[in-house]
Amino acid sequence: MIAKKNISIIIPALKNDSQYKRCVFSIEAAFDGKSFSFEILVVTPNPNDFQGSSRHVKVFKENHSGIYNAMNQGISSAIGEYIYFMGQDDIMLPSFCDALALCEDDCDIVVSDVFFGSKRMYRNKVSKLFLVLKNWCHQGVIYNKDSFKVNAGFYKGLYKSQADHYANILMMSGSRRARHYSGCIAWYSADGFSTVYRDEKFRKVFPVLILKKFGLIYFLVVSVRRWLLHSHNIVLGFFR
Repeated sequence: MIAKKNISIIIPALKNDSQYKRCVFSIEAAFDGKSFSFEILVVTPNPNDFQGSSRHVKVFKENHSGIYNAMNQGISSAIGEYIYFMGQDDIMLPSFCDALALCEDDCDIVVSDVFFGSKRMYRNKVSKLFLVLKNWCHQGVIYNKDSFKVNAGFYKGLYKSQADHYANILMMSGSRRARHYSGCIAWYSADGFSTVYRDEKFRKVFPVLILKKFGLIYFLVVSVRRWLLHSHNIVLGFFR
């Protein structure tokens, strides 16, 4: 028998539009008839627009601007044992609760795949190497809240688009208790800020962070990869 899980779903939002309504409806549909309890935490600069949008929704006025500040505020307000982040234009799929069922007392993270935009699937992998080469799409990750607070703390506002990458590295460094769900649990619109903004501050500290948290071998992977990319760009520039 699957033990009942409590989860807080955190949505930074700007306006109560059709995409937001679709997102909330998809969450309610995914949990319909399931033995899990959930709350939806909407963090917004416009709280009056969202009051009464659903009986499952709790609305919080955004204290500080920025996507990660809103996510941090959601973490602080969450009462669920687990936390999950969505954008207001994302869609939760019915398989979400199958992934949530994998959560155990000794499990810190469940990583799943997501549909990414209109053309492809983003396959998240549970490995340090994956986080060296890419990052988890956060719509595919369910976190144990207490473990997240211990290992990652909160998202660092210093990093404008890759604070989640930083936190994921800390999570994998602080704990190996991660499981993979083979399937898609959400559709990500692929219009998020991180897809268009290059986080130079994160890129600058990334090699040292990998060396400190993952070790020398992974640091060498980062160094060789950057050297190859740099060499490739030089060659392309020469023939232009």
